[in-house]
Amino acid sequence: MDMLQLEDHQLVTHYINGKEEAFETLLLRHKDKIYNYIYIKIRDHALAQDIFQDTFVKIVQTLKKGKYNEEGKFLPWAMRIAHNLVIDYFRKANKVRMISESSSKTDDFNIFSVLELDEDNAQEVITKTELESQMIALIAHLPDSQRDILNMRI
Repeated sequence: MDMLQLEDHQLVTHYINGKEEAFETLLLRHKDKIYNYIYIKIRDHALAQDIFQDTFVKIVQTLKKGKYNEEGKFLPWAMRIAHNLVIDYFRKANKVRMISESSSKTDDFNIFSVLELDEDNAQEVITKTELESQMIALIAHLPDSQRDILNMRI
């Protein structure tokens, strides 16, 4: 039997009845549409791949439990699962609360006046080093009298 010739609902029935290749045909038939839909919403290939895999895990679980109700088409149902997983991702991402510098009960409190950083971070060190080397190069181009004054000052 050629699985490619079968309709989605027939493939679902075959998969539920134990023919694993029927699900592979469904996956190959719809993977691009579902993945592209997820990617358009997320704009991150690795994350879209994760959600895509989660979508098909959920589809398999639903089919294996016998909870799939053939009301219409397989693809809209699968797209709805992908859509819900995308929404779940954004809900989780938005639960991370940001603390603003003035999020206290009094407006005169500022968290940045309490926190002190004693060390420069890596970017500050690199920037400082680059700036120093550029300054040294520029000093070399100054007239002798100005260069002497700067060297005495430093």
